[in-house]
Amino acid sequence: MTTPVLHPQQGAPAPEPERTPTATAPARARSGGLIALIAGSGGFVVLVIALVFLVVTPRALVVPPIPDEAVAAAAEGAAPGEALFGELNAALESQDREAFFARVSGDAVAPLTLWWDNMEQLGWTSAAMSGDEYDVPWSDGSVEVPVVLGASLAFAAFAPRGSGGDDAGKHFVQGFRYVASVDVVDEVATITGWRTDGPKAAWDFEPLYVARGEHVLIAGRQSEQALVDSLVAEADEAAAWVLDDAEAQGRDLPLDGFNVFATDDQSIFDTWFVDEATAGWQMEAAAYAVPTTRPESWTEGMDTTIATGDSTSTSVVFLGPSAMEQLDGTLPHEFEHVMHYTAVPSSWSDPPRVTVEGWATYQENRRLYDGAYAPADSQAILELSWCYDNMSSSGIADLAPEQFYVEDAFCYYQFGASMFAYLDSLGVDAWDVADAAKFDGVDPLTAAAAQGADVSEAAWQAWVDQQTAGVVAVRY
Repeated sequence: MTTPVLHPQQGAPAPEPERTPTATAPARARSGGLIALIAGSGGFVVLVIALVFLVVTPRALVVPPIPDEAVAAAAEGAAPGEALFGELNAALESQDREAFFARVSGDAVAPLTLWWDNMEQLGWTSAAMSGDEYDVPWSDGSVEVPVVLGASLAFAAFAPRGSGGDDAGKHFVQGFRYVASVDVVDEVATITGWRTDGPKAAWDFEPLYVARGEHVLIAGRQSEQALVDSLVAEADEAAAWVLDDAEAQGRDLPLDGFNVFATDDQSIFDTWFVDEATAGWQMEAAAYAVPTTRPESWTEGMDTTIATGDSTSTSVVFLGPSAMEQLDGTLPHEFEHVMHYTAVPSSWSDPPRVTVEGWATYQENRRLYDGAYAPADSQAILELSWCYDNMSSSGIADLAPEQFYVEDAFCYYQFGASMFAYLDSLGVDAWDVADAAKFDGVDPLTAAAAQGADVSEAAWQAWVDQQTAGVVAVRY
């Protein structure tokens, strides 16, 4: 028989260790080990556990002299920083390369040229740079200014009008943190240096190759063009299922497609979107979703329809070598993370892994099993049986966050998924519970009880007993 591959995910971003806005959402983990799962029929199943994410060429740029507009702004008494950000944001919004680089010189030209070229290939539609204009000196001098620079990539995300909250009717840019070195001469500010501050995005490393389907954009290294092209059809099919399913459930879609980065090179997978805070855990991941950063506040010249604040922005997906063997489950799982994090952005709370991973795994199972949570003879039930017998003695109290970083992490994905399946069996709206649980930072059962559902840990455990009756699992 075909050997099934198990592919749970690992704890979220350092996102969670993260500085949330730059955190990475829970990753799909991989690891070694075998499980022999013995079904009630006497069959013997062996699982291999894999515990568990256009060519751009930089162009030379001749930097023009300080523009007349900048000199005029200084003469009129505008603060140098206010004038700098105002002109940069106007240039970003109109995608006016010449106007943007009129305020950039020296060591900042090369990295920002790479960023601009990659944004063009990634299909950007809007962009912004935020920072504190008043960090820039009023008189001649130099300073380093923390900024967020981001763009809406090919598949933009937004908060539907009428959805409530400060984001309603606004769109998200996919930003990362940088530090700009700014020099002021004769009260005119220019960016002369540029470096990343935290996780470094794929587009800040090298020119990217991009391929696009109806609902996905896939990007990777120029040397991995064949890999990128090969992923489009399967990713498009998974994306269509996720979007169609959401519409069938009566949800307002916060996006109409997904931006995906991929590599078959483990060294690249361990480098892109990673900083020192996340460099350990992602080594065991197959793929993960990366919540990006939004501008923290409105900055001079910025489009007022761009969402700002201290919550995360929308996310991108990053596929590594181990994901290539399990795309049928990995893709919908990570796309569900993007949907979840976009619909309910994270601020400084850390939603339980059992909620965010449980929801993505529940939806992954529904896609694998034609809309059902898990048939009696499915791999999901076999996994749940072994996990329930070996990893849980007192229910949710055992689901400690640190357990998402060990070889049995997959158990907590299936525990969470089973909670949503249990709620669905009672007629509870699992979508509403998933959103509420993430927003409130609680587990699914607590969120459902807060909504008035008659649920309990004991009843959930009894439901799991029913689903796994007659299944015995042995791991060796």
